[in-house]
Amino acid sequence: MEKELKNYLENVFGDHIAITTRKEIPLPFYLMDNFDFYEVGVFGQRFLAMIEKAVEGQQTETTPALLAKQIKMVADKTDLPVVYVAEAIPAYSRDRLIKQGVQFISPHNQMFIPSIGLDLREYIRKAPNRKGKAGKYLKPAAQAALLYLLTKLRDGKSHITDIAHDLHYTKMTISRVMDELEDAGLIETETVGRAKMVALNGKPREVWERALKRMQTPVRHTYRVRQRNDVMEHPLAGETALAYQTDLNEPRAMTIAVANEDIKRLGFEFVPDGEVNVEAWRYDPKLFSERGMAHPLTLYLRFRDDHDERIQIALEKLIEEYLW
Repeated sequence: MEKELKNYLENVFGDHIAITTRKEIPLPFYLMDNFDFYEVGVFGQRFLAMIEKAVEGQQTETTPALLAKQIKMVADKTDLPVVYVAEAIPAYSRDRLIKQGVQFISPHNQMFIPSIGLDLREYIRKAPNRKGKAGKYLKPAAQAALLYLLTKLRDGKSHITDIAHDLHYTKMTISRVMDELEDAGLIETETVGRAKMVALNGKPREVWERALKRMQTPVRHTYRVRQRNDVMEHPLAGETALAYQTDLNEPRAMTIAVANEDIKRLGFEFVPDGEVNVEAWRYDPKLFSERGMAHPLTLYLRFRDDHDERIQIALEKLIEEYLW
């Protein structure tokens, strides 16, 4: 994105551009992890470009309101105007960004930086559809959406807003997710009037098999914690769930799954000899739990690279008996 930004600015302003990487800004780790920062000079004016990282296997969900707060935090540390940079920003998002006072650049589309007197009117460019050129792995939000379509939608169609509602995604996130899945050739979209409909690009099992090379384990980390009364409020996962759904012997320590973002809020006591394993998932495991257990497809993704022969035998039986 840095190169694309530089090319765009040079196309607009000629050679009067200077871009310098800024890595020393004293910011919280989550901001440094999610964004790259570049100081940009244009005709004697300076601003800080805040570019969201495209990290393989991760999805950063940033609403305009949250973005405005993050930008203020960065601006306070640098004394520079901060400009959000993204490849393609939908019209409804641009309007919301402007209302929040967020300055932004969408290379080759629009530049809105009123603090230094730049407001170049847009021409609309749709985010490119690059079938077969998606990232190596689906981002977590896209993988969760695909699992939703495979397990809930199956052979039918659904309105994009209904999917967003069920997955608790913002309009910005669901738009990115659908673009990613369509670029990967896994879904088809159709606009009917003002409604956008989504369907799998093939039978569920065919799509699943094509998607496997782009999917990864839902588990980011596994922790050992103390047993407590609310443990059973969370879906059973890991070997515990696999044992309930196959002939695998049940393990001594119970395993449950929670969304990674909820780990701190839930206040588990982490100890090496804890009685319960907690899997921190990249997305909410409750979205795909059945009868209080992790869904078979998520269990397959969790264990397919496990070298334990017992688990592989159980996993093979689990996927063979799954009703597509």
